[in-house]
Amino acid sequence: MKRRVAIVGFGQTEMTAHSPFTKAELANQAVRRALADARITMKQVEEIVLGDIDWVSGTAESEMELADFVGHYRKPLVKIETGGTVGGSAAISAIHHVAAGACDVAMISTTSKFVGPPGDVMPRGPFLQAGISSGVHALTEKWCAIGAVGTLSLMAAAYAKLSGCPEEAVAIARVKASENAARNPFAHLRERLSVEQVMQSPMLTAPMRQLHMCPITEGSASIIFASEDVVDQITDKPVWVKDVVSIHSAQHWSALQDFIAPKERCVLPSLQKACEILYKRNGITRPAQQLDVVEMYEPCTWAELVWMETMGLAEPNQDLEDGRQWCHSHRWRAADQSLRRRHLHQRWRALHDPALR
Repeated sequence: MKRRVAIVGFGQTEMTAHSPFTKAELANQAVRRALADARITMKQVEEIVLGDIDWVSGTAESEMELADFVGHYRKPLVKIETGGTVGGSAAISAIHHVAAGACDVAMISTTSKFVGPPGDVMPRGPFLQAGISSGVHALTEKWCAIGAVGTLSLMAAAYAKLSGCPEEAVAIARVKASENAARNPFAHLRERLSVEQVMQSPMLTAPMRQLHMCPITEGSASIIFASEDVVDQITDKPVWVKDVVSIHSAQHWSALQDFIAPKERCVLPSLQKACEILYKRNGITRPAQQLDVVEMYEPCTWAELVWMETMGLAEPNQDLEDGRQWCHSHRWRAADQSLRRRHLHQRWRALHDPALR
């Protein structure tokens, strides 16, 4: 990157199933909290990167609706729409703009608020599915207009078959996630779960259970990035961006291939390639030992297990001979990651919580 880039502010709203606030109000809350965290005003922000998915949320030209609420009136704006990866894509876009010298301070705003008929007329699930189905290619992708549940169930089934992964191991990973969420006041699902609760939850599409899948969430988040030229004027504790890589591929195609013509292991090709590039550029040869904290987006618990192996954080198919060994290994990893995340949260609070300064 031409210039170093740092995170100088962050804000988010509470994540819920049905927020009482409008989309504009949610976006405004997150933006205000990010500005307060960075201790700057909107005048110092030179560019806005908006992350949104109009065709899923049931809106059009949301940048017009949100102009007065995210502060991009008479400021340059870039809108990113990349489905489930829109938050990360927006952040990478802002980082590139600042690094390239297009601006010194950029802010991203991402908001999820679904617009549709009342729940007693049409549940949000079918309404969102209609939106997803309308966005796929009529000839090459229409067969897979089944949303995240069906696509990820193909991947989960292939992974279970190839690795011999027992369902208990997946439940252990889900319990770990519930423990982390219970400590996060902004999290949507904060209920602590047991292995038995996870394994007894309703089956959606085998082997995918209800508690394996992420929920439909409403809320907003905002991040402010600054260049090395002005970061000292904003904060004395910047969080520097070391490197970013973005590679996209269609999850359902790799999932179908693993299901119909399975290889020796189940992987996400785009993630595998991205990690290969990122590790090589930064001299990472043993990611499980060299990386202190991994914050992973996971649409379902099965994906966490597959992607941990894809990222080199766990040995692939290590449970083929003994499923109990898989459980023991990943139970330890889950507990270790939970402790690392708790330590990171404490460090974050020490840096950003005014009450602890």
